[in-house]
Amino acid sequence: MLSKRLAVFFIYSNLIFLSCIQSNNEVEIKVFNKTDKNIDSLYITNWINDKKIKKISKNDSVRINLGFKNNTIKSDGNYSLSYYINKEKYISDFGYYSNGIPTNSKYIIKIYNDTLTIKEQTLNQ
Repeated sequence: MLSKRLAVFFIYSNLIFLSCIQSNNEVEIKVFNKTDKNIDSLYITNWINDKKIKKISKNDSVRINLGFKNNTIKSDGNYSLSYYINKEKYISDFGYYSNGIPTNSKYIIKIYNDTLTIKEQTLNQ
């Protein structure tokens, strides 16, 4: 009797775990322009999907969703952000995903005149 209950518990636990993994196929990235200039263009990628934003005005923000759907990459990776301000290019790599599955669901990126901050929010926050 106990082994049957234990088997049912493991089956349901695995189904819940797999459904959480399957639903986690997208990462939200919010980018804030805290500089005193416009960002001419911004490009962000997870090497599976990428997005390009043509302009972010000073003191404005954009929300970007990077998908992991139809992912054939089953390895570890990271994200890359590049942007231009007055024809000067800035590049930063950040974050992490494992086996093609994101470890976080949200990133908050703030671009200042001389600094770039990146805050990760895990799936439970």
